[in-house]
Amino acid sequence: MAITTLAGANGSDHTTLVGTDLADSFAIDSDKTYVDGLEGNDTVTAGSAISDLIVVSGSDADRVTLSAEALKTNIDLGLGADTITVNDFSGSIYGGGSNDTITLSTNRVITNALIRGDGGADEFNLKTITGTIVNSNSDDDTINVTVSATNSSVYGGRQRDSITIADVTNG
Repeated sequence: MAITTLAGANGSDHTTLVGTDLADSFAIDSDKTYVDGLEGNDTVTAGSAISDLIVVSGSDADRVTLSAEALKTNIDLGLGADTITVNDFSGSIYGGGSNDTITLSTNRVITNALIRGDGGADEFNLKTITGTIVNSNSDDDTINVTVSATNSSVYGGRQRDSITIADVTNG
Protein backbone atom coordinates (compact mmCIF):
# COMPACT_ATOMS: atom_id res chain seq x y z
CA MET A 1 0.00 0.00 0.00
CA ALA A 2 1.11 3.56 -0.61
CA ILE A 3 0.73 6.77 1.32
CA THR A 4 -2.63 8.38 0.56
CA THR A 5 -2.72 12.12 -0.19
CA LEU A 6 -5.94 14.05 0.40
CA ALA A 7 -5.86 17.63 -0.82
CA GLY A 8 -7.63 20.28 1.27
CA ALA A 9 -10.96 21.54 -0.09
CA ASN A 10 -9.74 25.15 -0.07
CA GLY A 11 -6.71 27.25 0.83
CA SER A 12 -7.46 27.20 4.56
CA ASP A 13 -7.50 23.37 4.79
CA HIS A 14 -4.55 21.09 5.43
CA THR A 15 -3.27 18.63 2.86
CA THR A 16 -3.55 15.22 4.56
CA LEU A 17 -1.01 12.43 4.17
CA VAL A 18 -2.17 9.05 5.51
CA GLY A 19 0.38 6.28 5.99
CA THR A 20 -0.02 2.54 6.20
CA ASP A 21 0.43 -0.11 8.87
CA LEU A 22 4.03 -0.51 7.65
CA ALA A 23 7.06 1.79 7.95
CA ASP A 24 6.34 4.95 5.95
CA SER A 25 8.53 7.89 5.02
CA PHE A 26 7.03 11.39 4.77
CA ALA A 27 9.09 14.29 3.33
CA ILE A 28 7.25 17.52 4.13
CA ASP A 29 7.95 20.53 1.92
CA SER A 30 4.87 22.73 2.28
CA ASP A 31 2.86 24.52 4.96
CA LYS A 32 -0.54 23.34 6.23
CA THR A 33 0.19 19.61 6.13
CA TYR A 34 -1.43 16.93 8.31
CA VAL A 35 0.42 13.61 8.63
CA ASP A 36 -1.26 10.47 10.03
CA GLY A 37 1.43 7.82 10.27
CA LEU A 38 -0.81 5.02 11.55
CA GLU A 39 1.39 2.07 12.57
CA GLY A 40 4.93 1.08 11.65
CA ASN A 41 8.30 2.73 12.28
CA ASP A 42 7.56 5.94 10.39
CA THR A 43 9.95 8.74 9.43
CA VAL A 44 8.79 12.34 9.03
CA THR A 45 11.28 14.94 7.75
CA ALA A 46 11.17 18.59 6.75
CA GLY A 47 14.31 20.17 5.34
CA SER A 48 12.94 23.67 4.74
CA ALA A 49 10.99 26.13 6.88
CA ILE A 50 7.37 25.12 7.44
CA SER A 51 4.33 26.39 9.29
CA ASP A 52 1.11 24.81 10.48
CA LEU A 53 2.30 21.20 10.40
CA ILE A 54 0.36 18.55 12.32
CA VAL A 55 1.90 15.10 12.82
CA VAL A 56 0.19 12.13 14.50
CA SER A 57 2.86 9.48 14.19
CA GLY A 58 0.84 6.54 15.55
CA SER A 59 2.35 3.51 17.19
CA ASP A 60 5.83 1.94 16.99
CA ALA A 61 9.23 3.67 17.06
CA ASP A 62 8.86 6.77 14.90
CA ARG A 63 11.43 9.42 13.97
CA VAL A 64 10.59 13.08 13.28
CA THR A 65 13.33 15.44 12.07
CA LEU A 66 12.52 19.09 11.40
CA SER A 67 15.81 20.50 10.08
CA ALA A 68 14.59 24.08 9.61
CA GLU A 69 12.19 26.47 11.33
CA ALA A 70 8.84 24.87 12.23
CA LEU A 71 6.22 27.33 13.48
CA LYS A 72 2.67 26.66 14.70
CA THR A 73 3.51 22.96 14.55
CA ASN A 74 1.86 20.21 16.60
CA ILE A 75 3.45 16.78 17.01
CA ASP A 76 1.82 13.78 18.72
CA LEU A 77 4.38 10.95 18.84
CA GLY A 78 1.88 8.35 20.06
CA LEU A 79 2.91 4.95 21.36
CA GLY A 80 6.40 3.60 20.85
CA ALA A 81 9.93 4.78 21.68
CA ASP A 82 10.00 7.81 19.41
CA THR A 83 12.70 10.37 18.56
CA ILE A 84 12.14 13.97 17.50
CA THR A 85 14.78 16.56 16.60
CA VAL A 86 13.77 20.16 15.91
CA ASN A 87 15.46 23.42 15.03
CA ASP A 88 13.63 26.67 15.74
CA PHE A 89 10.19 25.54 16.89
CA SER A 90 6.85 26.82 18.19
CA GLY A 91 3.76 24.75 18.89
CA SER A 92 3.41 21.51 20.84
CA ILE A 93 5.13 18.15 21.18
CA TYR A 94 3.45 15.24 23.00
CA GLY A 95 5.73 12.29 23.67
CA GLY A 96 3.17 9.54 24.10
CA GLY A 97 3.32 6.32 26.04
CA SER A 98 6.89 5.08 25.82
CA ASN A 99 10.52 6.17 26.22
CA ASP A 100 10.81 9.16 23.90
CA THR A 101 13.73 11.46 23.08
CA ILE A 102 13.04 15.13 22.32
CA THR A 103 16.06 17.12 21.09
CA LEU A 104 16.61 20.74 20.10
CA SER A 105 19.50 21.24 17.68
CA THR A 106 22.52 23.30 18.71
CA ASN A 107 22.13 27.12 18.68
CA ARG A 108 18.37 26.88 18.13
CA VAL A 109 15.35 28.07 20.15
CA ILE A 110 12.00 26.64 21.16
CA THR A 111 9.56 29.55 21.59
CA ASN A 112 5.98 29.65 22.89
CA ALA A 113 5.65 25.88 23.01
CA LEU A 114 4.19 23.11 25.14
CA ILE A 115 6.38 20.00 25.40
CA ARG A 116 5.07 16.96 27.28
CA GLY A 117 6.72 13.63 27.81
CA ASP A 118 3.54 11.83 28.86
CA GLY A 119 4.31 8.15 29.72
CA GLY A 120 7.70 6.45 29.65
CA ALA A 121 11.19 7.41 30.76
CA ASP A 122 11.59 10.38 28.43
CA GLU A 123 14.72 12.39 27.67
CA PHE A 124 14.56 16.11 26.86
CA ASN A 125 17.75 17.55 25.35
CA LEU A 126 16.96 21.23 24.95
CA LYS A 127 19.23 24.23 24.46
CA THR A 128 17.29 27.51 24.66
CA ILE A 129 13.59 27.76 25.55
CA THR A 130 11.54 30.97 25.69
CA GLY A 131 7.90 31.28 26.81
CA THR A 132 7.70 27.49 26.90
CA ILE A 133 6.23 24.88 29.25
CA VAL A 134 8.08 21.58 29.60
CA ASN A 135 6.26 18.84 31.54
CA SER A 136 7.81 15.39 31.82
CA ASN A 137 4.67 13.87 33.36
CA SER A 138 5.10 10.25 34.52
CA ASP A 139 8.04 7.82 34.92
CA ASP A 140 11.73 8.62 35.48
CA ASP A 141 12.53 11.42 33.04
CA THR A 142 15.59 13.55 32.27
CA ILE A 143 15.25 17.22 31.31
CA ASN A 144 18.36 19.16 30.27
CA VAL A 145 18.19 22.83 29.26
CA THR A 146 21.84 23.49 28.48
CA VAL A 147 21.75 27.19 27.49
CA SER A 148 18.81 29.09 29.02
CA ALA A 149 15.14 29.07 30.02
CA THR A 150 13.52 32.50 29.64
CA ASN A 151 9.97 33.10 30.91
CA SER A 152 9.44 29.34 30.84
CA SER A 153 8.24 26.65 33.26
CA VAL A 154 9.78 23.20 33.67
CA TYR A 155 7.89 20.51 35.60
CA GLY A 156 8.89 17.03 36.66
CA GLY A 157 6.35 14.28 36.99
CA ARG A 158 5.27 11.61 39.44
CA GLN A 159 8.51 9.65 39.63
CA ARG A 160 12.23 10.39 40.07
CA ASP A 161 13.11 13.00 37.46
CA SER A 162 16.43 14.71 36.80
CA ILE A 163 16.16 18.38 35.80
CA THR A 164 19.17 20.53 34.87
CA ILE A 165 18.82 24.14 33.69
CA ALA A 166 21.96 26.15 32.91
CA ASP A 167 20.46 29.65 33.20
CA VAL A 168 17.01 30.97 34.17
CA THR A 169 15.67 34.41 33.24
CA ASN A 170 12.20 35.72 34.07
CA GLY A 171 10.83 39.13 33.36
